[in-house]
Amino acid sequence: MKHYRDWLYAAVLTALLFLIYRPAWYGQPLLDDSDYLITDSEKSLRGLLALWIAPASHQYHPLVSTVFWVGKNLWGGSMLGYHLTTIALHAMAALLLFWILQRLKIPGAWLAAAIFALHPVQVESVAWAVEIKNTLSGVFFFLCILAYINYEENPAKTRYYLLFLVSFLFGIMAKPIVATIPGVILILQWWQNGRIDWKRSLRLWLPLILVGLIVGLLAVWIEREFSGAERDVILLSPIQRFLVAGRAVCFYLGKIIWPANLSFMYTRWRPNPSDWWEYLFPIAAILLFIFAWEYRARSRAPLAGLIFFLLTIFPLIGFFNVSFFRFAFVADHFQYLSLVGIITPICAGYAVLLRNLGSWKRSTGYICALAVLLTFAALTSAHARVFVDQVTCYRAVLQRDPGSWAAHLNLGFDALARHSSAEAAQHFQTILETNADNPPATKRAHLALGAMLIGSGHADEAMRHLQQALVIDPNYAEAHANIASILLDRGRTQEGIAELRTACQLAPRLPEMKLALAWGLATCSDASLRDGKEALELAQRAQSSLGENNPKVLRVLAATKAELGDFTAASELARAGRKEALGAGDSALAQKIERELQLYESGRPSHK
Repeated sequence: MKHYRDWLYAAVLTALLFLIYRPAWYGQPLLDDSDYLITDSEKSLRGLLALWIAPASHQYHPLVSTVFWVGKNLWGGSMLGYHLTTIALHAMAALLLFWILQRLKIPGAWLAAAIFALHPVQVESVAWAVEIKNTLSGVFFFLCILAYINYEENPAKTRYYLLFLVSFLFGIMAKPIVATIPGVILILQWWQNGRIDWKRSLRLWLPLILVGLIVGLLAVWIEREFSGAERDVILLSPIQRFLVAGRAVCFYLGKIIWPANLSFMYTRWRPNPSDWWEYLFPIAAILLFIFAWEYRARSRAPLAGLIFFLLTIFPLIGFFNVSFFRFAFVADHFQYLSLVGIITPICAGYAVLLRNLGSWKRSTGYICALAVLLTFAALTSAHARVFVDQVTCYRAVLQRDPGSWAAHLNLGFDALARHSSAEAAQHFQTILETNADNPPATKRAHLALGAMLIGSGHADEAMRHLQQALVIDPNYAEAHANIASILLDRGRTQEGIAELRTACQLAPRLPEMKLALAWGLATCSDASLRDGKEALELAQRAQSSLGENNPKVLRVLAATKAELGDFTAASELARAGRKEALGAGDSALAQKIERELQLYESGRPSHK
């Protein structure tokens, strides 16, 4: 009978998850989601191979990229498929957690699994499409633990060890946090047995520990080299990192116990070693661990849970540079797995307490647990509505943090897309006023204002903003590229090309920089500086990243072909670019290409 009851609980929990996440089913891309979504040029088998060996995104999660590749081929550009997939993965992770806790004979297994599934802090991992890496890696994380349990019970059956290895390898290809699994296994050994068999553990798990270390170091390197994490947060001193870590631990524990005022982006703290009260957070965290250590003679669960919590969140609390730290030092999606370390001991203790109560008190306890779950479900459904689109999401952020520069920046870009320059300028100016001591924020605001002013014909004012961005960050490639466009328009061709080359040198992995330089080399007015062959090579390299049918790429390719005298190819590329621009709703770009097409059809290149 209990077997059928478990299946019923699983069905109800899964159905409830799909129901409460209904507001986010059609959620649109947020933040840098477009870097992960597959373009038309990447949907081929060659594109799939490139995702594994030469990814275009600034992080390396090849299994996640493969999921997006499959989605692109199955349902095209619709976001519904991705959201339903990640909800299903989240449900699967919760059910695997139940199975694990049940196998380990830990009380309160269903309650812990339900809280893991329904807790509001999980919304960011489930409703934000790109965070499918959390739910996908979570499934493999729990599969690893389940395979380990089976192997411990049946050490002669190597298929369980092989299942563990496969799950581990797939997991770290979804997200490097799965590399913490060897440490989790040691925690489980100590929790269950009160000791760790170091000799046997090292023999079995040392290779995986080494793989985990390599994957962790690779993740740190990718964050530094591709995501800009090093440049934006390296200024933190060791004591500041200690303060951030202590406060982050307390923050996450607080959100688990009392999930109120959740936000897509929290206020970015300014750790100040001279403020005495900031030391209270790490002191509180240390005292909590000391208490759990002293309590271990009565129960090892609190200490095991805290160590699990810290192990799975340690890479994300400030000691290593993470690109998201430019926005905030904490994020709900950072603690997707860490939540388990806190709720499992609490639910186990609650279940033991209920067993020792009388009948009516036990019934009251069940009602209280159900009330908590229903409250979490309601809060989760309400928070999921925030992830409908960028505007809704960032406006919600501003309600919690009116000075959030990332929210203002993205709302400014949205205003520009709606041709509301005044509204956009207000958002960008607000960043300069409220984040004057935040270089990553102010340089982006100056760049955005400069680019907007270039488009409106106010080149002098734009130049001042762009130069100010370079004062903040002399290696800001995008600012160099925008200054180049002003110089080229003013006929200062040599200086403009030099700025473009500087931009390419500073950001060799940004295809937009290559495309800008290719355009300058193909169309500049100075014949001594034009170089059609180099321009064509740069444009083709940019095309491999931006897509074969990108209208901007097609426009530049047409200009390079015209410079090389192949006007037939130039006309064909221009027509294709015009078609793609119109299909994308960019009528202004289509008109520019139309004017250039007339030149190519008459046998003339496009020289500015």
